[in-house]
Parts: sequence; structure tokens; C-alpha cells
Amino acid sequence: MSTGEDRATDIFGPYGIGPLSLKNRFVRSATAESSATPDGVFTEAVFPIHEALAQGGVGLIITGHMYADDDGKCSSRQTGIARRDHLPGLRRLAQVCRSDGTHGSVRMSLVRRVFPQAWSSLRPCARERKAALMVGIL
Repeated sequence: MSTGEDRATDIFGPYGIGPLSLKNRFVRSATAESSATPDGVFTEAVFPIHEALAQGGVGLIITGHMYADDDGKCSSRQTGIARRDHLPGLRRLAQVCRSDGTHGSVRMSLVRRVFPQAWSSLRPCARERKAALMVGIL
């Protein structure tokens, strides 16, 4: 008779998600940090948050949602991944996460101002596809 002990999982031990190897199963879920400039550039406020998470031992940090196209911005202080001036903050964020062996992932939001009946025919625009490829930075 199984007691369940043979199915126990070590949440502190290494874990793989496809080709990604995490140091443990602790994940910081995506949020809305609202810590960017009106142009979507990271401010200094966001880095200590991610640094504390990485130093605390989180295996994977999923960032607050970022917009991939300027027309798809959800809020005034949302972080962007749409333009070159967003790259320095993304690179710095990647360095902060990697410093303690933590992996990072970007949560991109796709917002289009269209009528509800048009949602089914949406396809990613060129900037959104390019931003999706940039996620590899983290």
C-alpha cells in the first residue's frame, strides 16, 4: 500500500522545464509592477525587488507584464519591450536575476484596441514577434 511518500517531491531541489534547469521549484508569478517611466523605461525601483527575490533563492522570476508595441500599452507606468531604449533595463534585469543563479522570464501583454468580434482574427504584429525573440535576453 502506498503511503504517498514515494510520490513526495523535493521543492528545494533542481527542476527542469523543457530545456530550462531551475535550481528549485519556487516561482515568482507575474505582477503589474508599475515601476517604469511614462515611456516604458525601467526605473531604479524595479531592480531591488528582483535582486531580493534572486538572493532569497527563487528559482524563476516572471516579470510584471510588459508591452510589446507602443499601441498596446495597458497603463501609464507599464514597462516596455518595444523599443531599443528599453533594452538597457532588460539587460540589467537579466544580470540581477542571473547573479544568484535565478532564471527570468518576461510576461508580455498583447492589448489591441479593437472591437470584440475582431479578436478571433488577430495575428501578432512584427514588433510583437521581435519582442518575443528578445525574451531570450533573460
